[in-house]
Amino acid sequence: KTIESPAYTEIEVHHQSQISHIALNNPSRKNTLTRSMIDELLHFIRKTESDSTCRAIVINGKGSHFCSGTDLKWLLNSRSQSKQQNIIDAKLIFDLYEALYFFPKPVISIVTQDVSGGGIGLLACSDIVIAHRNIRMSFPEVSMGLVPATIAPFVAKKTGSAFVRRMLLTADTFNAEQAFAAGLITDLVTPDEIEDRLKRIISMILRN
Repeated sequence: KTIESPAYTEIEVHHQSQISHIALNNPSRKNTLTRSMIDELLHFIRKTESDSTCRAIVINGKGSHFCSGTDLKWLLNSRSQSKQQNIIDAKLIFDLYEALYFFPKPVISIVTQDVSGGGIGLLACSDIVIAHRNIRMSFPEVSMGLVPATIAPFVAKKTGSAFVRRMLLTADTFNAEQAFAAGLITDLVTPDEIEDRLKRIISMILRN
């Protein structure tokens, strides 16, 4: 069934068998984290924290990208905005990652498409990340002179500082095998294995 919710425009949510599913749903913009998408995610996450019918949440992305990161136009506006407005914007973005990181129930991300920038932050804040072997990742904002300072602490907690320094200093593209070795991905699967792996993990969570 679908959880009663406001008319979300950039995410889709539904609840099935004690699991809440969130689909990032702005495929025309590669599921970039706009201000409105972040607001919607935060609303749903905070609402679901106290929902006794939810035992875990599963996040996936619609379209060609899981998530292409925080809206670069929004980030570039920081150069002309006041310090106070930049603090407000940064706090909103940080609040999303913090809410996911400290969510009191398991957070599972399903990654079947490429992911970059702030989208990698979503993975870093997930407890379990199931990903296809053929995906690619990067921090493209670095090549534009932007420091992904908001997500860096969460990625570093997941992967360690050496991996973060390497990728944030170079903006290099890395693959699923590298992300798995670094600890960013927990379950590396082929496309035909992903549904069975998710069902198996959910089954174990619901038994606990």
